[in-house]
Amino acid sequence: MKKALIIIAVLTALATLWFFIADRMFYASFTKLAEERGHASGMQDAAAVTEAELNAVPEPIRRFLRYSGVVGKRKISVVRLRHSGTFRTAGNQPWLPITGEYLITTREPSFTWYGKIRMFPLLTAVAIDSYAGGRGRMNVRIMSAFPVVDAQDPNTDLSAFGRCVAELTLAPSFFLDAERITWETAQKDSATFTVRDHGLSARAEMFVNADGSLDRIEVVRNFDRGKGKSTPERFVAKGVKPMTYSGYRIASKLVGWWDLKEGRLEYVRFIVDSAEFR
Repeated sequence: MKKALIIIAVLTALATLWFFIADRMFYASFTKLAEERGHASGMQDAAAVTEAELNAVPEPIRRFLRYSGVVGKRKISVVRLRHSGTFRTAGNQPWLPITGEYLITTREPSFTWYGKIRMFPLLTAVAIDSYAGGRGRMNVRIMSAFPVVDAQDPNTDLSAFGRCVAELTLAPSFFLDAERITWETAQKDSATFTVRDHGLSARAEMFVNADGSLDRIEVVRNFDRGKGKSTPERFVAKGVKPMTYSGYRIASKLVGWWDLKEGRLEYVRFIVDSAEFR
């Protein structure tokens, strides 16, 4: 009996060490990718954003940019963000705790996201989701070791690009990019536009509150229906409780949902724990 207990203890210790190493290696692959993306994107022009530059965008967007604090500062090149919050995989599933990190670039639009969902006390699902250069990828593993999803295809590219456009509200000065953004229509508190990058396009509408804070952005993205099928659907990212981080005012809470024909699927509630800009 004593020998059996020792064997069990040794095997448990080895398994724990293996999962720890797998977790560190998967996270290291995220940090390496994020660093490469940040370097490849490069820096925005050193000139400060002027009030006159805002004349090129619709009035609601001017209001958003002023509120965010971009005037008088260099355009944001990189955003590094850490978050906590909750996540669920379906509308009938429970909300699970999640922590994550972003790196967002603007000169070459990209996002690289690492998220860890605690499914049970000793079981996690870990994901790296990203977009850059016209390519998206979603890589999900259980305990960072067992692959369950590794999507790299045209549907993933389109969906990831749509997510990238929504994430870029965290780098407000991006919306001064006249080369990639075509403004179409504007109302008192919203503006419709199309963003293009590396042959892809995403149509979106941004809604801005009276004080200039972001209410929400709506983007058409591909929704994964499973078994290789997807449909274009409206994705909504809502900003809540704006706060100042390193001199910029952005939402401190982000709520994401899909407006599907079956009904609204709210699946993510992120809380911004820290944000750095350069």
